[in-house]
Amino acid sequence: MKTIILIVALLFAITKDKQDNCQSVYRGNPQHTGCYEGAGIGLNSSVVWKFKTGDKVISSPVIYNETLFIGSDDCFFYAIDKKSGNLKWKFKTKGRVSSSAAVFNKVVYINSFDGFVYALDVENGKLIWKFDTGGDKVFSATNLHGIQTGGQVVEDPWDMYLSSPVVAKGKVFVGSGNGYFWAINAKTGQLDWKFRTEGVIHSSPAISGDSVYFASWDSYIYALNCNNGSEIWRFKTGTDDINHNQVGFQSSPAISGNMLYIGCRDGNLRAIDRISGKLKWLFSANGSWIITAPAVYNNRVYFGTSDTNRILSLDSETGKIIFDKPAKSYIFSSPAIAGNKLYVGTFAGFLYEMDCISGKTRAVFSTEASTVNGKVYLNPDSTFNTTKVFPDASWNGMLQSVKNLYSMGSILSSPAIDGSRLYFGSTDGFVYALE
Repeated sequence: MKTIILIVALLFAITKDKQDNCQSVYRGNPQHTGCYEGAGIGLNSSVVWKFKTGDKVISSPVIYNETLFIGSDDCFFYAIDKKSGNLKWKFKTKGRVSSSAAVFNKVVYINSFDGFVYALDVENGKLIWKFDTGGDKVFSATNLHGIQTGGQVVEDPWDMYLSSPVVAKGKVFVGSGNGYFWAINAKTGQLDWKFRTEGVIHSSPAISGDSVYFASWDSYIYALNCNNGSEIWRFKTGTDDINHNQVGFQSSPAISGNMLYIGCRDGNLRAIDRISGKLKWLFSANGSWIITAPAVYNNRVYFGTSDTNRILSLDSETGKIIFDKPAKSYIFSSPAIAGNKLYVGTFAGFLYEMDCISGKTRAVFSTEASTVNGKVYLNPDSTFNTTKVFPDASWNGMLQSVKNLYSMGSILSSPAIDGSRLYFGSTDGFVYALE
């Protein structure tokens, strides 16, 4: 009898894990591996449609049945017919929606900079509940990135993402800029438990088994018990108390088997045993930020770097380089994989299609704004014209340089692939569908 009960319990647990994985979510699955079914598309194909929003689209698209869900910095969250590109409905928040949605059991969950997590009816966008996180904020510090600010605390213009929710065990998991990590009852919107860190949480949580993994600007990666929020382990990364440049997380963890992979602004990508919290290997990008959430596919890890402008593939077991290719631009967009094709977006408004095995570039797509404004800010070889992109070394100069980059239709959104179509957002305000 005990054996039968044990088998039934085990089957229930396996079924529950499968149910938790049956959701539409950032990076394609709750483990955030960035992998999609199908053979992918060739970027030599045409734009099927593009949908105009009122501001930058930094959010990554999520696909559920016949609908594409995506947020915009215009404070709206959009439901778009994935075939026609026509608007189905939109929902207004009071802050930018630069996170991605999670769709589960016909409810779509979103996180806004206004400090609320929203649950909406997937069919019509009507509010089911909203949860007050107490407010979001971006990372801020004095003399940020080595630019003297006279002791004034300034907000980091490079901190543009929000934590994207994921659903598991009947809870919505998400972080917020006030340092709290939240577990919210998915049906009622009531708080189940919360966990405090000492930094901004804009990393998006990944789920595996009974554990949830995320990172904070306090320089730690955390593993918590999904059921009660108890800490399983924490892992310390680099700090920078002078310029506040080589510290913190915009990257989100990717889980494959018992390994966790994550990049950091301290210039390293780490492979950590997700059970023990022990480091397996570390890859140094020579001080260059690793903002992208890595993709994991066929025993390889794929990611991009910022200042060194590289697209890399590493052996997932050893961390050894398989290929290292130039991108000529900062990469914040997380890579997506379908079939043996790798898709990576850049700050210059380019989307690369590459061979997963060799790293050979097959095609490059340019956003509308990149085609126009790239003539102003890029050299003939598509590298940055630094004197035009970065006007001077002052704080105002940095703010202007970010605007200059955005004007090229930067692809900070991570592509989502559905059959023969690929979708992404751009800082030119458009959502693109390619086929």
